Amino acid sequence: MIALEKRRIVRVLPRRTSLSRPDPRNPNLERVIAANIDIIANVVSLRQPPLRTGLIDRYLIAIERSGAEPLVCVNKVDLLESASDLDALQPYAQMGVPVVLCSAATGAGLPELTNALRDKVCVFSGHSGVGKTSLLNALDPDLHLTTGDLSTATHTGRHTTTFSSLHRLPSGATIIDTPGIREFGLWSIQPADVRRYFRDLAQYAVSCAFSNCTHSHEQDCGVKQALADGLIPPARYSAYRRIVDSLV
Repeated sequence: MIALEKRRIVRVLPRRTSLSRPDPRNPNLERVIAANIDIIANVVSLRQPPLRTGLIDRYLIAIERSGAEPLVCVNKVDLLESASDLDALQPYAQMGVPVVLCSAATGAGLPELTNALRDKVCVFSGHSGVGKTSLLNALDPDLHLTTGDLSTATHTGRHTTTFSSLHRLPSGATIIDTPGIREFGLWSIQPADVRRYFRDLAQYAVSCAFSNCTHSHEQDCGVKQALADGLIPPARYSAYRRIVDSLV
């Protein structure tokens, strides 16, 4: 019979960073995903499941509010069919958000990911089925964590990881692996707050006639003018509007 070691809480440390979202069952309740972390890696895939840039946008807003540093980790690049598959990621790289391309299956990009996370406390968070746990196994083969396949019917993840777990890697990184999510709500964000998180749009807001311009119905809007002039990709403006409309 194996004796289990007893553990107890000694003290609760203050939160210096905190990644949160509304509880899916009660949107008035804050659900903290992870706290006291240095880097939040939003793990995505280009295919199987397909890339969802709207989810990246929501994560980047939550990450900026959290106080941690962002990282977009693109897994399954071995499934890349053409260079144009990466075009949707260009706005994030242009805004200075680190984007690491890698593959848990082939090992591509793992040295770059290791260096980005070295000696940091990090959390892997993202859509179900993108391969968060597979990446951890690739970064440290001694972990032998359980992974699952995508649903053959829906090509979405199956929630193989059902609880958060913490792992210390040989690189000195401490990684929190979290369950996959279907949707990511924004905690304590008002529609008027969204504009400042879209930095690629905000640079044109200085030309708006009103300081509180929402870039929707107002006249003399610098952002809408930049959109008309082709300086802002329509997909980026649409992404901004979708998030604003979802919060109304």
